[in-house]
Amino acid sequence: MAAVQRPTPAYSLRRRLLLLLLAVSALIWVATIAAAFLRAHDLADDIFDAHLQQTARLLLATEPTSGHVEVRPTPGAAGGEVLFQIWRRTPQGPVLALHSAGAGQTPLTAVEGFVETRWNGGEWRFYSEWSRDGLRQVQVGQSHDIRYALAQEAAMRLLAPLILGLPLLAAALWVAVGRGLVPLARIAEQLDRRPPDSPQPLGSGPVPAEVAPLVQALDGLFARIARLLDNERQFTANAAHELRTPLAALKTQAQVALRAGEGEVRQRALLNVLEGTERLARLVEQLLTLARLDPGANASLQPLDPRPLAREVCAVLAPAAQSRQVDLALDLAGSDGDGSLTLAGNGDLLRILLRNLVDNAIRYTREGGHVWVSLARDGERVVLAVADDGPGIPAEARERALGRFTRLAPARAEGSGLGLSIVQRVAELHGAALSLGVGPEGNGLRVLVVFPPLAA
Repeated sequence: MAAVQRPTPAYSLRRRLLLLLLAVSALIWVATIAAAFLRAHDLADDIFDAHLQQTARLLLATEPTSGHVEVRPTPGAAGGEVLFQIWRRTPQGPVLALHSAGAGQTPLTAVEGFVETRWNGGEWRFYSEWSRDGLRQVQVGQSHDIRYALAQEAAMRLLAPLILGLPLLAAALWVAVGRGLVPLARIAEQLDRRPPDSPQPLGSGPVPAEVAPLVQALDGLFARIARLLDNERQFTANAAHELRTPLAALKTQAQVALRAGEGEVRQRALLNVLEGTERLARLVEQLLTLARLDPGANASLQPLDPRPLAREVCAVLAPAAQSRQVDLALDLAGSDGDGSLTLAGNGDLLRILLRNLVDNAIRYTREGGHVWVSLARDGERVVLAVADDGPGIPAEARERALGRFTRLAPARAEGSGLGLSIVQRVAELHGAALSLGVGPEGNGLRVLVVFPPLAA
């Protein structure tokens, strides 16, 4: 029972972009508010420090009454009351001459100038200054809460319009993101209307730079799919044509055998059926091999020595060579000192390549001819050569000979016309170069497969 395919989970790109933009905007606003708060706090410090200093100098300019006097705190900036003490220097030590209510009897600070410290359960800012004659000292102080309150008020005044504008910003971003995603919606609409076998690109109109790689990748995919479909249609048509002929021949020979009585005619018809079945089996095997090597196939390449594969293939095809009195020679000597012929390859695919090359050479060379198979090293590359002294292939027809179902001399030998196309595909999967030339004695065909260096 086929498994039910679950729909791919989807999410709203528009909503995600909106949330990201709002989150970034909120972070920027928070940073702006924090910066505004710090700036407002610095300004408040400057203002209140100037007021403390001015208050201290005004107190120094007054002549305090003698004795201990307590007065109400002086009003400060923005409603922040200022506590103060005036100390007089005497031979017996400092004497508190004048102070505001709540300032206490002990010095507010022991530091000259500005200082911020905890006092009376809170954060306070104090300022201390001596008179020019050095006989009087004024100490003034103010709670730090007023400074925080002023900075907070300034930050909240900045925050209020931002909070009110957040819904408007969200609506504007929603519209802007929607308009920005229109090209994606247009591409989706084109894909929805697109015929499944259309090779046409998505469109020639301008697309955003962020979407262009997607469009280019889709156009490349459609072109590859179109080529694959064309190959599939051509392969199916050619395969149907090639299969129709041997099947028709089998049917005819079977009918002859049925009508014939016991005798030579019946025996010959059955032999023809057997030969046709073998040809049909070979054709089906070649078709299956070619389908496995079609575009999209991957080859798992590993370091290997191809010489055992060459020995195996030649041993398997030796009876076929003997039946046609063909001399099959195998040369596996490397051209370098140690004779190493290691290459990056796939054993199964290389076996297919060797079998097709050697089998073609045996089939198409003349009876009593020669077939040479060699493996050698050329620098860092491994070279496979399969040659014969048969009729060969004219130079103008060699490229066409690599096509599928191409049989240049169908009456000369039985075949499907797929051997060289399979060899070419296996060579491509190995990154090897395939070339057709003239045999070693000036006639026949020589096929060279040059494999890249192992490191490549």
